[in-house]
Amino acid sequence: MKLCVTGAPGWLGSRLVEVLAEGFGDPRAPELPSVEALTLLVQPGLEPPAVRPAHTRVVYGDVRDARAVQKAVEGADVVLHLAAIIHPTWRGIDELMDINTGGTRTVLEAAIAAGCKRFVLMSSNSVAGTSTELGRPFREDDGVAPYMAYGRSKAAAEDLVAQAVAAGRIEGVSLRGCWYYGPHQAARQTRFFGMIARGNPVMFGEGQNLRSLTYVDHLVSALMLAATVPEANGRTYWIADARPYPTVHIYDAIADALGVPRPRPRKLPALVSRLCAVADGVLQRVGVYWTEVHVAGEMAEDIACTIDKARDELGYEPWVSLEEGMSRSVAWCRAQGHTFPRGE
Repeated sequence: MKLCVTGAPGWLGSRLVEVLAEGFGDPRAPELPSVEALTLLVQPGLEPPAVRPAHTRVVYGDVRDARAVQKAVEGADVVLHLAAIIHPTWRGIDELMDINTGGTRTVLEAAIAAGCKRFVLMSSNSVAGTSTELGRPFREDDGVAPYMAYGRSKAAAEDLVAQAVAAGRIEGVSLRGCWYYGPHQAARQTRFFGMIARGNPVMFGEGQNLRSLTYVDHLVSALMLAATVPEANGRTYWIADARPYPTVHIYDAIADALGVPRPRPRKLPALVSRLCAVADGVLQRVGVYWTEVHVAGEMAEDIACTIDKARDELGYEPWVSLEEGMSRSVAWCRAQGHTFPRGE
């Protein structure tokens, strides 16, 4: 298989390329398909992942740059489109549609023109909103209810892939990942670990709301399955750990991995989170994005899914527990020189 990957060196892209170079390093992990050629489309000004297969070709270019994208997808059998923006700058909310939807269109059209066989889109749980109102975890047939501008940008990207598949122009698969954790994590996740270490994280409500998390190696395995399983064409899959976790369980697992006492969170009423969601919606309508308000606005909700369809059709099976995955996350952070001082 000849692969083109966008979005490296992002969190997921960096781990994907590392796994392609060195394997999962875990005897419980699934076997990887043979990849004979790998091309990375890397954002100008960034460096490609340091650990990568020897046969890797690097093309520098933005996902909106048709010429660079055409060069990157040339000769590929499968395009794994991971590039996206999650949290834009204060006044950069228009970039969500520009990059997440417009960039997907550019990469998808280039893949079709180049004769690529399959296009795999890394989508998001935000396409479906929150599962609180359903009273149960999400399933693939629930329809969409995008959460804020980011959710709308990813829903539109999914639509582009679905339309291309329906027209017979290319094979396509969309994967909806949830709250990531694992090696190569973003700085925002490391800051959250620091809050846990200091014992002063904020919690909205009692922490019993359910969250699906996706360990990054599980997502890598799902990408490889989406790239190779014939029956996946035209399908969308939720990809997460084996089960959702209560938020308080997540906080405790991080504390245990850090080797610090389990925190006593500063609990705020769930209503505060919902007011933040209202404020977030107002701000976004006038073109303002405030990361902390956006994150706070969904922290009291259930955002949970079932992975039954991925298990049945892809053969996807997570193998790392939350506790083990968080321990690996902390180990990676410390290997990068991060320290996590305890609170007084």
